[in-house]
Amino acid sequence: MMGYGTVSGRPGGWRLYFLGGKLRLERHCQAVNPACFTFGALPVDKARQDRFLMELAALLDQALGEAARTGGTVTLSRLFRVELRRNQAPPYPAAPSGWKP
Repeated sequence: MMGYGTVSGRPGGWRLYFLGGKLRLERHCQAVNPACFTFGALPVDKARQDRFLMELAALLDQALGEAARTGGTVTLSRLFRVELRRNQAPPYPAAPSGWKP
């Protein structure tokens, strides 16, 4: 993540971005694959990073699906927090978690 107005990231099939000064989360890739991710400068090989990000994507999809059905909050610590109303459709309004724009 970079400074205000330039933040973007793709945790799996989702894209996190600023629009009009507000943080949003929306579907990015229909079929999750390593090309959907924004990679970090991690000191691990690409195959291991791909496996980690694919698992993260699956968990994020599961959490967002459950929160959309019932209403609730999904937080990726130090990244973002999304509060969903029951049956709310994306894009979801998001808030920074552990950082300031």
